[in-house]
Amino acid sequence: MNDLNQMLESAAHHLSASQPDEADKACRMVLEKIPGQPDASHMLAYALLKKSQMQSNEAIHQLRKALGVNPDNLLLLATLGEAYLATGKLREAEGVLKQALTQDPDHYYSLLVLGKALIQYERYSEAERVLRKALSQKQVASHDATYISLAKAVMPGDSYHEWLARFHQWLQPATYLEIGVQTGQTLTLAQPPTVAVGVDPDPMLQFPLSNTTQMFNLESDVFFEQHNLAEVMGQAKVDLAFIDGLHVFDQVLRDFMNVERFSHPGTVVVLHDVRPLDNISSDPDSHSNFNSGDAWKVMAALRRFRPDLTCFTIPTAPTGLGVITNLDSKNTILKERYNEVITAYQNKNYDWLMNEGLSETLGVFVNDWEQVSARIGEAHAQHYE
Repeated sequence: MNDLNQMLESAAHHLSASQPDEADKACRMVLEKIPGQPDASHMLAYALLKKSQMQSNEAIHQLRKALGVNPDNLLLLATLGEAYLATGKLREAEGVLKQALTQDPDHYYSLLVLGKALIQYERYSEAERVLRKALSQKQVASHDATYISLAKAVMPGDSYHEWLARFHQWLQPATYLEIGVQTGQTLTLAQPPTVAVGVDPDPMLQFPLSNTTQMFNLESDVFFEQHNLAEVMGQAKVDLAFIDGLHVFDQVLRDFMNVERFSHPGTVVVLHDVRPLDNISSDPDSHSNFNSGDAWKVMAALRRFRPDLTCFTIPTAPTGLGVITNLDSKNTILKERYNEVITAYQNKNYDWLMNEGLSETLGVFVNDWEQVSARIGEAHAQHYE
């Protein structure tokens, strides 16, 4: 038995290390000794699904064999549902998942996979309900995968990466600022002749930057204290900015205030993480890898304290994009009333936002390019011609 446990542990390790071939071997060794062993069958199916879409049918075959030995095993039923989903067999996936949930209506894994299936059906309201029920299962250590699926149910359509690419293509900005660079994936959207500036105290660059991009490994407050952005960009103002640094209200607000100082009337500022999903994931103190923080408060504050701005939220997964135009580099309202703005929202949370009306408070618009570009306006587009 100790040898079997070691083989199962080895399979789990190989799966977590993205080594499906090794996981496959370890699982098959267990199944030779104990046909239909649930954990080995589950991990073998996952290894097959990770290796190739072509092996999905074998995963289904292996799971059916295991269910012949363990017909009521919830883990196997849920895994079979995921295998069906991977092959596009939505009806079969929904059927086997509902079979599992008939036995245990709170089975986390079955709820998660059913939510994914309902998204494929474009039954978004049902998917949201199922996924929120999955999130209510407190015993689950990490809900990252559930949040990612929930975001797709709540905000279907183009992702925020697609939106950023579209803004670059449409605006053709001469200058671009990005606060919060991480791997550099979005910063690479700025290609010559765009002069780009990235600001991040601890970037983990995985993408090559263009020869017209400058990287500053500084906290954003420090960057603006030590550098004149216009001089860094060659005596130019910002055409397009993407703020995706700390997901904390006061920091995002200061980042916006600093960007506006170097703006012109045609500048577009885009904020990430402004459409929260629940209290836990929008807590500034992160509880998992999926965290939007309370950056959403900036959209609420700008719509209240700066009605002169054009300010709305695109519901795009995973956590929304705020779009701000009609900036005024000489406006000092936020600086003069900074403490008042912070005090007004510092104790507000997702429950408050829902009671106030999330869509109205954040100016939630649509995930549709034609309507968004029309809202920004023809006059704005002409600024770049």
